Amino acid sequence: MSGRVNIAPGEPGATLHGSIITSNQKDRYLSVTKNGSTLTVTFDLDTHLSVNIRTDVTMDISLPSDAAVNLKVSGASADTNISGFELKDVRLETASGRTAMSGCSGSALHIGSVSGRIDVDDVQFNDIDAGCVSGSIDVKNASGAVTAHSTSGTVRITNAAGDISVSNTSGSVFVTQQQKDIGHIHVNVISGGIELMLNPDAAFNLAAQSTSGGLNTDYDITVSGSMSKKIVGTDISGKVNGGGANIDLSTVSGGIRVLKSE
Repeated sequence: MSGRVNIAPGEPGATLHGSIITSNQKDRYLSVTKNGSTLTVTFDLDTHLSVNIRTDVTMDISLPSDAAVNLKVSGASADTNISGFELKDVRLETASGRTAMSGCSGSALHIGSVSGRIDVDDVQFNDIDAGCVSGSIDVKNASGAVTAHSTSGTVRITNAAGDISVSNTSGSVFVTQQQKDIGHIHVNVISGGIELMLNPDAAFNLAAQSTSGGLNTDYDITVSGSMSKKIVGTDISGKVNGGGANIDLSTVSGGIRVLKSE
């Protein structure tokens, strides 16, 4: 669909409002169907309007806040906003647009975007998977494990309670953890920098590799054995504050910064 999708707590229902400019006769393009325990809400212009000049449409869907259902939202070019729900498995997919979720909980969250922006804040899921081809990913205040992957764009992970795994082909990665007890962190970048801001008392095992770039840190690192004597790049491993969680950082082209948060 094209436009905006807003899903918020309330009495069950779906409404469609906005404007559609077309040279064809308008027909019924909002449908709500129920098959067993599955409720499907669809807005499909292509089925009824073969020639669509301009569309500015918003779909508002309301469900009980404690619905505890599996939720799937997909759109061609749509902004999606979801807040304030207790859910199960959630899958949000869009080709282009901003996908935002806040104040939700569930078992698993998957967000995929071809060219768009992903914003997740204050959520509680066992597993979070966010990926985009060209766009930004921003995950804040999340419980559970976080996996993020991007082809071209910036990835930011802030105050995630579980393990973090990030891969990025072309773009920078920023990870901020204010809490002392951190999970394992794995970041792999082809072209771009990596920056970690961690609690000064965080204890971790650090492995940092950069083919073309250096390591900048204000932590004291206890190095086991000998450091690599590479002429260009960085290859270092050691313990910080006695060691603890594993932090594995690697980039082909870019620098690595591991700094203490204020």
